Amino acid sequence: MKLDSLQVLHLRSFNKKGEETNPLIDFKETVKPFAPMTCARHVYIFTETAGYDIDSLYNYLKEHSEKCEWFTGKEAYSFLLRWAVGAESYKLDSNDHFVLGSIRDSWNYSHIHLPSGSTLFYFMPILFKDAKNIRHLIQTSELGEKNTKEILLHMCENCADSRGLEQEPAYDELLKQNQHYIEAAQEQFINEKLKKATKTMEALNARAPEILLPSSPSPMLKFRANLGAALIKRQLQAPTEFSKGRSIEPF
Repeated sequence: MKLDSLQVLHLRSFNKKGEETNPLIDFKETVKPFAPMTCARHVYIFTETAGYDIDSLYNYLKEHSEKCEWFTGKEAYSFLLRWAVGAESYKLDSNDHFVLGSIRDSWNYSHIHLPSGSTLFYFMPILFKDAKNIRHLIQTSELGEKNTKEILLHMCENCADSRGLEQEPAYDELLKQNQHYIEAAQEQFINEKLKKATKTMEALNARAPEILLPSSPSPMLKFRANLGAALIKRQLQAPTEFSKGRSIEPF
């Protein structure tokens, strides 16, 4: 999942002054973001700007909001994860297990109003899946409530790192320190690719005729060997860039 196009505007306590025009109205009509709201928090999620000047809007909102943040790419996804799992909660000590359900309900109600080709139809189910798995881990762990916020933030960053590398997160490894997590997730990624490559080779072997010549291999065997090697090499090709380990102590 490429995160480059993902953008998020996050506001807290937005206040329009006087009779001035509220630019958020034009923004919502033009960009058509997914805009779930919880309490005093306003979150606008979008991937296409339709030519709208987000910079000017951001500068305006910074002056009219208690808090205004603009996230893009992996940072946007990381924020959405933190918010969805409750780590950004103001009221429940950063462990609000109601937020995910509220966002999902809002999505189920409002996604029909989004443009049919919106890539949010791809992003949001993945966000819900990741957040659900993180919530499950935190609810079933025996680490206690004292470090819940730190643990949630840690898992969200690890999960976002995997998505940034276009990999499925290794949910069982999310509690590991970041560099160790990246290594474990990469090992899982390679193992899954190896399994797929093995199945492909088995399918080829089942379909291609077995021609065995002791002295010189047949053209079919040479073709199968070269094709098999190429497939395995491609399947095992790993991303070339990895996130650097953060200075977070293992739990």
